[in-house]
Amino acid sequence: MAKENLIKMDVNIAGKSFPVKVNPDERLLVKNLEKDVNDKIRDFQLTYADLSIKDCISMALLSYAFQAKKNSSLKALDEKLINLDSLLDAALN
Repeated sequence: MAKENLIKMDVNIAGKSFPVKVNPDERLLVKNLEKDVNDKIRDFQLTYADLSIKDCISMALLSYAFQAKKNSSLKALDEKLINLDSLLDAALN
């Protein structure tokens, strides 16, 4: 999408505001992500009261990175299984 179609919005993570530019149709997605990230940070703060906010942010980032990697691995495995299924169908027919 063209750069001039982007809208500016502020995203608040752990009390700090960050300006971002997004496609208009992604605005709700960004607001939902903002809420999810802040909820995850807050959960870490409640669970591990002795950790700093920086540590809780890092743990939230790590949990998102882990989930993304896991999803990526599952997608790759799914693609391999589909290919294997196609090969088996071709061999049996």
